[in-house]
Amino acid sequence: KAARIAGFKQCELLQEPIAACMAYGLSSEKKDGKWARLKYDEAMDKIAAQLKQIREESGPDAVMFLGSAKCSNEQSYYIRKFAAFFGTNNIDHCARV
Repeated sequence: KAARIAGFKQCELLQEPIAACMAYGLSSEKKDGKWARLKYDEAMDKIAAQLKQIREESGPDAVMFLGSAKCSNEQSYYIRKFAAFFGTNNIDHCARV
């Protein structure tokens, strides 16, 4: 699989067995600025830290969550619940039209 996945494929990617064990990002161990495979825990820690920093510095409304027509009803529900938990109403979905 390619390291970069288009937005519309993200929901399908989460259902694949390899999704739970591979993540890509800028590794904290390497300072060369290149994409590298990260440990799952490191990737989740980086995402959580960045979301927390944004929320503390700019408030929860500085983040917007986007759904996809490829997501199931249940996945859309979880995206909405996570946005509410994060503290924002900024959520949109491409199938709302």
